[in-house]
Amino acid sequence: MKRIALILSLLFFTTGLFAQKMKKFTASREAYIKDLEDNLKETDIKKEVLDGFLMEFRAVWEGGGIDDKEAAQIYDISNNFLKKRVNGYEPWWNFLGSVMHFETNEKPELLLPWLEDLGKFSSQKPARFTEDYVRTMYQTFKDYVLFDDGRIKWKVATGNYEFGYDGEPVFTFDVSDVWGYYKNDSTLIEGTKGLFYPKRYEFIGQGGNVYFVRAGLSEDSARVTLANYKLNVTKTDFEADSVKLTTLVFLKESLLGHFEEKLTSQSGRGGTFPRFSSYRKDITLKNIVPGADYTGGFSMIGSKFYGGGIDGTKAILRFSYDGREVVHAEAERFLLRLDKVESQETEVSVYMGEDSLYHPKVTLRFLPDQKQLTIIRKNEGLGLTPFSDGFHKMDITFEVLTWKIDEPLMRMGNMNMGAESPVVFESKQYFR
Repeated sequence: MKRIALILSLLFFTTGLFAQKMKKFTASREAYIKDLEDNLKETDIKKEVLDGFLMEFRAVWEGGGIDDKEAAQIYDISNNFLKKRVNGYEPWWNFLGSVMHFETNEKPELLLPWLEDLGKFSSQKPARFTEDYVRTMYQTFKDYVLFDDGRIKWKVATGNYEFGYDGEPVFTFDVSDVWGYYKNDSTLIEGTKGLFYPKRYEFIGQGGNVYFVRAGLSEDSARVTLANYKLNVTKTDFEADSVKLTTLVFLKESLLGHFEEKLTSQSGRGGTFPRFSSYRKDITLKNIVPGADYTGGFSMIGSKFYGGGIDGTKAILRFSYDGREVVHAEAERFLLRLDKVESQETEVSVYMGEDSLYHPKVTLRFLPDQKQLTIIRKNEGLGLTPFSDGFHKMDITFEVLTWKIDEPLMRMGNMNMGAESPVVFESKQYFR
């Protein structure tokens, strides 16, 4: 037992000597390189990679490009790394790789304020924050990658930028494309420009187009033109106001509205992003599909077009015969397709001369190619309410009303489920 205790004591003593050795970098140029090499040898970096990195850094370190004030900041930051236990070679690579990039690619006077800022940041923040920040700086410099944590990635397609320091580091990107990636999904902001603040992971963008291609539509089917927007590159989503939707499907003119984009695990026609909702809720579209006039808002969810919006404002569909409105339907949202218009929760009024039928909640389906309108009473909740005949003051219980909109007759009846089910007329004064 004494022998085991002695061995353990020696192990702890040896470890303590090593830890003591690496607590602080020596503040001299020659000693710093040696300390850096000793420190990085303890990581999982391969020797040949480390040798190449040190050779490249030594050329900058000893070549006169880094002055004494900048060197002093590098000592302090390196000691912060040790103090906060910044582990692995990657954060050191990203930090010193950024220093080398400054010396060869950026304005020399920008290095010192960036180092001073990083010194404060690395002394105040946990190691993880510093590691993420220096990785973002280095990736933006080298590959124009604004963020990449292995799950979420935002990247500028080309590196036409100018780096500056205005109280914090900032990249000014000229017109380019911005790509976002998450799992198997991706999104594109085409032809945008903006400012990227790496410390807060924020891209403040201006202009650009977003297409609905990832939802399964072609580029010429629909696009949103952005005005001003903000993108947190650590997240999979962003929103923008005052965007302009242009689509040749249903609309003849562009609409202003609100836009939402979110990368998800589901893309293609089943996806529910991008999304658009118009500001105006009084858009009037004659013959939005042949035979139906529309008033209301306009929205898109993925590849699907909707009349109405996402704020509860009701939209209106009107069906006419011989110049007169015959069916007036209101719903919070109508699914709009060129071959079908539908809503599962529709308030409907049917006008027949002085008479009318009313129901607060039915399913409405219109097939333009067949000129067929179908109104179906639901078998639950408010849908169980009978149709109300206002002129005759009667309640009429039936399941389906169908109408060929180019014919003067409507047909009411019940679903044929293998058993007869009569249409019931009941006076509101309770006389049958």
